[in-house]
Amino acid sequence: MILAGMAYGIRKWRMFRIALSALGCAAMLTYLGIPESPRWLFTRGRFQEAQDVLMSIANGNKKRVTEFTIRDHLNNMDKVDGRTATTTKKEHFIDLFRYPRIIFMTLGLVITFSTIAVTYMTTTLIAGPKSGDLFIGFAISGLVELPGDLIGAAIMTKLGRKRTVICALMLSGLVCLPHFFFTMPSFLMASSVFMSKACVGAAFAIAVVHVAELYPTSLRTRATSLMFFMISVFGMITPYIIQLGETIDGVEFLVLGVTGLTTAIFNMFVLPETSHKEMPESIQNVLDLFTSESKPKETAIQGGHDNLGYDEVYIKRNQHSDADVGQVSEVDSEQRQDGELEECEVNSERGQESEAEEKRGQNNEDKKGEANNEQEENETKF
Repeated sequence: MILAGMAYGIRKWRMFRIALSALGCAAMLTYLGIPESPRWLFTRGRFQEAQDVLMSIANGNKKRVTEFTIRDHLNNMDKVDGRTATTTKKEHFIDLFRYPRIIFMTLGLVITFSTIAVTYMTTTLIAGPKSGDLFIGFAISGLVELPGDLIGAAIMTKLGRKRTVICALMLSGLVCLPHFFFTMPSFLMASSVFMSKACVGAAFAIAVVHVAELYPTSLRTRATSLMFFMISVFGMITPYIIQLGETIDGVEFLVLGVTGLTTAIFNMFVLPETSHKEMPESIQNVLDLFTSESKPKETAIQGGHDNLGYDEVYIKRNQHSDADVGQVSEVDSEQRQDGELEECEVNSERGQESEAEEKRGQNNEDKKGEANNEQEENETKF
């Protein structure tokens, strides 16, 4: 919507481009206020920096977390996750294409983002001509993304990331296909374009979250960069799709419909679900997402969010560990009490035996004394 207003006010394309570049430079300043990922810092062995970031997150969320608690969790990460920051094998970009399941998963995501790029750019460029006014159509196509993103964010907490992306892509393709086979009024065609734009916008917002939850910390940035690179590559073919539609009436809707449905069907078989599951820390964790034995996240759904903060996850883990320690201490105390009782019984038995021996010794001494007295009496008689 802002771009539509800028384009309406700045008609010279060079000045318009300079204005867009100025906005991009201003956006770069936000980098100064974004902290580094605590997970990435931990995998690099930078524990103090990870602790500082977690403390700032906890303070920002108004959570009562002490430095001792966070330090304790970071020191025990190797026990919790079964690995250490210093001994963990570092994954490389080539690992995205080393395992068959990850290859198909990456391929599915590449196709997903390529389809999103083609559908998004095509619907954006044809929104103006199909709606009657270039600027109004472009503004409306941007406006419909807002409800699409909000609805997608609400649905993905219930259905999960995978199902929501598939449903959004399917719906985006289904609303486009009829315009290739049937001639429809212009307002109905424009409505289909806007609905397809809203669905693909929601699919993009959820797919970005899905990518971040599918790849381990060491590969997450590279995988995300690959997806955005594919968006740029396939976005370049959008003008040719529109030009093809000028040659064959409605063929651009056929392209959008077929690609949306094909991508959705393909993703049914190659993408795992990540909702309510631990974020992967290694390639093996990614492979575990495909199995039914994958463990759920140690988090709770609160206030419509299915993920707790990074520090809260560690706190919850620490609570579990404290409970385990408490159970162990109770067992140890019971064992010590049983041992003390056994020692008391043994001591009492030993005391009774010693008393019996003393009595026997006294009896023997008495008998010896009587025998000596008798002997002395006999000697006196003789």
